[in-house]
Order: sequence, then structure tokens, then C-alpha cells
Amino acid sequence: MVKEKSEVGFTKPVEINEINFEKLTNSHSPYIQRNGEENRYFAFCPHCKNPVQIVGLYKKQEQKQLDTVRKAFGRHTENKALLELYKSAVPYKTCPYFAPRNYDINARRSKDDELDIFIRADFVNHFDKIVHVLKNTTGIRYGNGLLIKMIDSYCYSVGWNYIGATLENIPWIFGYMAKNQNLFGQYIKKDGFLHNELKKEKYNSIFSDGKDFVKFNGFKNKGAFLKHFYTQHNSSPKNGVLSENITMVVHIDYNNGDSSRILEKKLTFDHDYYHNIKHYNNWVCDEEKLKLVAHLKKM
Repeated sequence: MVKEKSEVGFTKPVEINEINFEKLTNSHSPYIQRNGEENRYFAFCPHCKNPVQIVGLYKKQEQKQLDTVRKAFGRHTENKALLELYKSAVPYKTCPYFAPRNYDINARRSKDDELDIFIRADFVNHFDKIVHVLKNTTGIRYGNGLLIKMIDSYCYSVGWNYIGATLENIPWIFGYMAKNQNLFGQYIKKDGFLHNELKKEKYNSIFSDGKDFVKFNGFKNKGAFLKHFYTQHNSSPKNGVLSENITMVVHIDYNNGDSSRILEKKLTFDHDYYHNIKHYNNWVCDEEKLKLVAHLKKM
């Protein structure tokens, strides 16, 4: 993926190919630079805005016939001509497109990082969409009471400053920073992975029936409490495409101090889905979620 020169985060990454390269760069310097008898091709990283050298953009005709030839991809570089053209917003060695990473939830960027401003703005301006995407990923329709607790945890953790936070992954990092939360009274997707686990006879779960979502009303054992949290944020770029995931952990705590994990589910981030929802012109705002905007503006 590459990104044409623009302000941080306002252009969706595009596939690296000859057509896109020529359209976005007009095939002129400094995006094309001569090195001896060969041309080198450059663009900007979609996340950190640093220069990337494009490898394998123009292949020999006979190579195009080979199935084994990999797609063109971008490799971070410290090309001076492009660095002068566009000052980077994020050090490229912290960029998720730079190398596979297993993130430390406590790691933060520098406090004056420009990216924080845009993440916070998106978090407030698109909060109902963020919650919608998280619901579709997890199968949990969070109520406003729990969302306020999650917002408070996100703000307390300065989630927008988390080193793994990007404009592409806000819904999932919101959940990741929300810490351990009680799921009593929440609506769960009917016949989704969590509902299928909880409706096993051994748990004696209590539900209110519903069409698409069922309300979790606790267990027959009044001393048992259903909780969940997200862990293990990982990212891995491959041929310019970023894959990210976190693991959702669901457990039951008991009054006697015991706790048992009942489910661990790896959740893959659908960046394109979030991008499309965020820019969908006919989106109907969720009025209930919008009531939380005043709470969000306290961030």
C-alpha cells in the first residue's frame, strides 16, 4: 500500500501497481530517481508518512508470466529528497507497516505526536461508527452504561497515544484499552461464538430472548460473574497489506475468589470495513450513542 502526499490520515492506502503509481505521482521526480542505469520508484507510507521505495513495480515482460513473481511492495527508506518534500509524522521504526510486531499495551508514543490529534478527533466524531464496528467484530452490543466505563478506561490509559494506535484500528484499540469489564446486562449476538459457548448447559446462563441479539442476565449461580478483556495486539505487514488482530478473553469470576477462562477468540481487524463505514455518506447516526459525545468531549 502507498499513500499520496496529503495531511495525516485522510487518504486510504491504495494498492501498489503501475496504474496507481503513475496516477498519484505523475511519474515525476522525486518519486522516480535515477540510480546508474536504473530507475528507482518511491511513494509515502500510509501510516507514518515516511518515504518507501517500491520494489518490483515494473517487471520484465517474461517475468510477468511467472506465477511465482510476488506483487510490488514498499520498503521504508530514509530518502533525503522525499524527506525534504514531506516531513514524517511518525518515526518509521514504530510504524506497523515496517515489521511484524507484538505490542506492549503500556508503550506510548511521544506526547507531542501529531497522530494523537487525529485519532482523538476521529474517536469523538465517529464514535457511533466505532461502536458499530466493534459490535460486528465481537458480537457484543455494548450498552451506554458500559460504554461510559470503557470510555473512561480508554481516556485514563491515554489510548490515542498507545504506540499501536492508528487511524485504521480505532474500534479495536478502544476495546483493547477498555480493560476488564463485566458483561452482565449486555446484548450478545444470537448464535454467535460467545452465545454458543454460554448457552452450554454447564454454565446455567440466563438470557432474555431476542431476534438478532439476546440479553445476558447472569447465571443461575448468583455468585458467578461474566467478564471479558482484550489482549495480545499483533500486527504483520505482508506485501504492503497490514494484518492486525487481538485476542478476546472471556472468563467467569466467582465470589470465593476463583476464576476460569471459558473462551479465547482471536479477532482480526477489518480495516477496509471501518474505512468504508467511516466515509459512508448515508450513515444514520445512532442517537443513543451520540448522547455519549458530551462525555467524550471531556477527553
